[in-house]
Amino acid sequence: MKRKIIKQGPSSFMITLPKDWIRQKEIMKGQELNVEIAGETVIISIEGGDTDKGILDLEFNELDLEQIHTLYSQGFSGVNIQFKSEKEFKKIKKIIDTLTGADILERGKNKVNILFYDLKINLEKNKLMVKILSLIKWQIQSLREELKENKLRSKEEIFEIYLEILSKISFLLRFIFYRKRISIDFINYKISSEHLKNIQKGILSFYEKSAGKSSKIKNYDILKSFENCLIKLIELFSKEKDFDKNLNNILIEIIGFKNFPELANLDKNLFALSDEIIIGLESFCLSLKNFSNTGKDSIFA
Repeated sequence: MKRKIIKQGPSSFMITLPKDWIRQKEIMKGQELNVEIAGETVIISIEGGDTDKGILDLEFNELDLEQIHTLYSQGFSGVNIQFKSEKEFKKIKKIIDTLTGADILERGKNKVNILFYDLKINLEKNKLMVKILSLIKWQIQSLREELKENKLRSKEEIFEIYLEILSKISFLLRFIFYRKRISIDFINYKISSEHLKNIQKGILSFYEKSAGKSSKIKNYDILKSFENCLIKLIELFSKEKDFDKNLNNILIEIIGFKNFPELANLDKNLFALSDEIIIGLESFCLSLKNFSNTGKDSIFA
């Protein structure tokens, strides 16, 4: 749908809104609308409008269990999922148990109704981000210790931690959604959190590929550098001082990881993980800079 720009005055421009949308939303003359700028996108929403997106029907797909988290964070009221076996239902229930404000409302023979509650609570976003970063830091620290002892945890245990991180990220996004709808704040947090999820996916993939092979991995000192970098990111969100300056310093450090001579001597699986961590951390920091570039003083604005 295209609209022409209309010159209204010496320095004012305007566009018209679709008549059908105005009628459908019952927008009245003089009513205020929210206007958000997200890069090249302008988002227009109704002030104080209903953020509830309703309930979606899905079929169980083991390869896409994250979709439940996605619908949770995007503001849907709930989801109805068709499943074929008790095993599939248990996997669905495990996901729901990780989500704050999500409950199984009713279960049929092959269908489960899941309700997502409105999260009308007070939440300090930076503290939740600290928890997410701390979990990832702990994962890398634990991996380093396991490689030293030549004993890796099971991939099932790592998947449990992945679900915990995923639930915290989904909770953060849902909180922002209910207060600001699909705003630039929500979009920036969503982009940033995707990079953190990719790091944890890389950790999960490493455990899957390296099962029974830990004794072959002797060079893992680079993990300590990643751990120290995450500590600095945690401090960045904890102290909230000189955010942009400290973020730039951390970003320079991450870019320097690419030139580490240790990378050339890593086991192929640990090299793949290190590459995923470097890309994830760099992309995460670059996405944080969007908060400043869009007129905010920092991510805490």
